[in-house]
Amino acid sequence: MFSWKKVKKFPIIVAHRGESAKAPENTMTAFRMAVKEGADAIELDVHLTRDKQIVVIHDDKIDRTTDGKGFVCNYSLSQLKNFDATTLWNKKFPTEPVPALDNVLSEFGDTIGINIEIKKERTLTGQYDLIMKCIELVSKYKLSESILFSSFSIKVIEKIGELDFNIPRGLLYDPLMHSLKSPISIAKSIGAKYLIMNHRVLTKKIVRSVHDNDMLIGGFTVNTIRQADRLLRYGIDMIITNHVSHILTNIR
Repeated sequence: MFSWKKVKKFPIIVAHRGESAKAPENTMTAFRMAVKEGADAIELDVHLTRDKQIVVIHDDKIDRTTDGKGFVCNYSLSQLKNFDATTLWNKKFPTEPVPALDNVLSEFGDTIGINIEIKKERTLTGQYDLIMKCIELVSKYKLSESILFSSFSIKVIEKIGELDFNIPRGLLYDPLMHSLKSPISIAKSIGAKYLIMNHRVLTKKIVRSVHDNDMLIGGFTVNTIRQADRLLRYGIDMIITNHVSHILTNIR
């Protein structure tokens, strides 16, 4: 089983929303393709439904990636299953519903690492419920080492740490959102093991400083060999990409 705490092979190659360059993002098809093509982990996004179930979808609305409209939080899980999550691909794939996180963990939890990005909910209650439900599912499947929780929200990372300090956490850093404060000092202060940044702003100095502070660093979203090579020279620990097979073929 993959462990975010005891990584055996660097860099960790993470399939961003699954193998999303070749399949509809955040679908079971994209996740299965990522596994088949050799990804070390999959990255996915989660939101909470009206009946407090966790679904895997990037946006807080279903408009962009399905044939439905409206906010995720206004639908029950059973209602969301009526919409097609492959609609962006013009019928190149069989219809498929928005996945429940429960199903993803059940199928992939013991075979591949999973990076769960906790997205922003529309209410504080919804945000807390989403965090709680995620932790409950991780506990249900005994996946505390193979799951990495990540978020742009400092409060979300702190809350996860309060509820279960043993689950690895990663801070997604945005200089504007975080008021240009030092990414390393923020990540360290909230107990994040991973600092995850846009690959364009990463430098060798930043990577070295992260390592000096006993943390690991990842870059997103890396889709060319030139980008990957630069990060490898810096000593990057994790590459998040839409093109798993392309990156893997050229760096390993």
